[in-house]
Amino acid sequence: MFTSGSLVSCGASFTGNLFGTTNLTTVLFQSGAVYAQASGSNPFGANQPQSVVTFAPGSRYRLRRHDHAVVLGPHLTRTSRRRARA
Repeated sequence: MFTSGSLVSCGASFTGNLFGTTNLTTVLFQSGAVYAQASGSNPFGANQPQSVVTFAPGSRYRLRRHDHAVVLGPHLTRTSRRRARA
């Protein structure tokens, strides 16, 4: 669980899924927590509609990649989706 003020950052040399692909719904980003990604696979770790990671309203996902886009699926709430684009 990542609480308000937490920052998880995956730099340019990171590869794979930070939290794995099998332990579904085990990672929670609470309001005020940030996941910043420059490289690697998508943060969800599983195929839709399942996910290892949950972004609560008010949490943020920052995507800073130049190689290709990651599709943000239904795992983000409407509030989180808006902030993910910022």
